Amino acid sequence: MKKLHTIKIIGTTVFATAMTMTSFAYANTNENIAFRTAIEAKGGTVNYDDTLKKVTANYNGTEINFIIGSGKINVNGTVVNEQTYLERGNTMINKTFLENILNNVAVSETKLEIGTIKTYDFGDIKLNAYLTNDVLNDVTYIVEKGDNAVIIEGTAFHNNVDELAEYIKLSGKNIAGALMAYHPNGYDKFHTDVYATENAVNSWQQGGSIRSLVDGFVVTFGDGIATEMPQTAKTITVEQNITLGEIEFHIIEAGDDAYSVEIPEINCIYRHMMGSKCHNILTSLEHIDAMIAEMKQYKQKNYALILTSHYEPETLSAVDEKINYLETVKQIALQSNNAEEFKTNVKQKFADYTGENYIDMTAGFLFP
Repeated sequence: MKKLHTIKIIGTTVFATAMTMTSFAYANTNENIAFRTAIEAKGGTVNYDDTLKKVTANYNGTEINFIIGSGKINVNGTVVNEQTYLERGNTMINKTFLENILNNVAVSETKLEIGTIKTYDFGDIKLNAYLTNDVLNDVTYIVEKGDNAVIIEGTAFHNNVDELAEYIKLSGKNIAGALMAYHPNGYDKFHTDVYATENAVNSWQQGGSIRSLVDGFVVTFGDGIATEMPQTAKTITVEQNITLGEIEFHIIEAGDDAYSVEIPEINCIYRHMMGSKCHNILTSLEHIDAMIAEMKQYKQKNYALILTSHYEPETLSAVDEKINYLETVKQIALQSNNAEEFKTNVKQKFADYTGENYIDMTAGFLFP
């Protein structure tokens, strides 16, 4: 088995106060946000030393201080690497980073040879997101509690499957099960029971929607694709609560061939696709309306993180951005005469979005 490169921890922040969910719903679609505006909007205080260019802030017991442009931020006495800079008189900081600080979620990165493990420490539970860095931007999740871990989804390419399997093996965790929905590829390398709804299992078989997608990937990417999929699984049902490795999961209807998953103890939800800066596969105007309704439900439930298979975990700010995207795409669809006009207008409006192939697929559905 290939040896992994030396593991490098980029930065870990540890917080002792209780978690309270915070998001910047008013924020624009840029990745960075004005620090003072964000803190004061939530009732916090910010002081600025013009001579030293030093910022000191307090929010709900969390003390934050840094020198603008130093690349270092002190949070409750712990120093973490993060860039800040001045823009039009505002101190700018990464929006998701700041939300995680204010939500008291410790975040660290472990760089592997191919992918990256991004770990969100909620205390009793750690959520690990394996960012594959593949052409599909696949993301797989490992939820840890004590000596146990549960996998959510596999991934498309053999090299990523092998790397993830080795990482899990080296962790020494007992793998209590794998919840597979849209990406069951490589399941056999994890040596654990697979759990899925009946519809999901059917979609993996010949002629099923997921199998057809994977067959298409083989045509495009060749034998690097992990085509192995389970023929059977331990059956779970929508609205069921299931406990694996002492972690409770709630199975949710996704409106397609598979399912979504809530993790109540850390108030997170997994769904197949969202991504604040990524196009979506939208099959009809009704599908767009349904997704907007889902996004609004996410805001009501005040999720800490939204986990998806093609984007790193995001906070509720991403939900506002996605609602704006969906409403805009719907209007463009209603005003377009054909698929090409629709694609051109969407790509111009969201020029910095990834997943152009997804908008091509959407155009095919909306303009058959």
